[in-house]
Amino acid sequence: MREIRRECGADEVTLVGWCIGGTLCAMYAALHPDGPVRNLILLTAPIDVSDNALFQRWTGRDDYRVEKMAEAYPAVPGELIDVGNKLLKPVTNGFSTYRALWHSLYEGTANVEQFKAFNKWVNDSPPFPGRAYYEWITWMYKENRLPRDRVVLDGRRVRLRDIDQNLLVVTATNDHIAPRPQTIALMDLVSSDDRELLEIEGGHVGLMTGGRARKEAWPKIADWLRPRSD
Repeated sequence: MREIRRECGADEVTLVGWCIGGTLCAMYAALHPDGPVRNLILLTAPIDVSDNALFQRWTGRDDYRVEKMAEAYPAVPGELIDVGNKLLKPVTNGFSTYRALWHSLYEGTANVEQFKAFNKWVNDSPPFPGRAYYEWITWMYKENRLPRDRVVLDGRRVRLRDIDQNLLVVTATNDHIAPRPQTIALMDLVSSDDRELLEIEGGHVGLMTGGRARKEAWPKIADWLRPRSD
């Protein structure tokens, strides 16, 4: 980021992050309030899991020995994490999607190439480094450290109130992986004078890609960003 700042000047970078990427962007912004970031856009980024949603109940419970997972898998297979995520809504992920595909094929309205591209993207889950997975699950879901200023990175404490960049929090109304309460919590934890919440109908993945994302989410994000960018 020092190179970016030297080339672009201060306050000329927009950070956009989805899910874990959004949480990491928030951490970076908190640690570098005087850095090059002018705008911060966080899409369904979990911040405060005190709502006790299903994913937190699964991974935050005492008998989920995440350290054993990290020991068994130096790099936790993406497929394993993907299966866990899909089991949060097994009927939708295991049946309804393909039922809709067959129905559209029967009706002659299917866009097969679009479905194949989307399906490949959804199922292309990279491995999660074991140590990072252990820290992510422990800090975020077992101990809920982030909203309580208890995350320490490289000896520096992450304080969300140090975030003062222009902030757009995007939440999906039917998100089962990062539910609305977990994502909107950031709105009350930052110091940004310019902060806005954008709520989009749909789920965790639909917010990023698909018809609703193309027609609603991304145009609205662009509308927010345009007056805040040179």
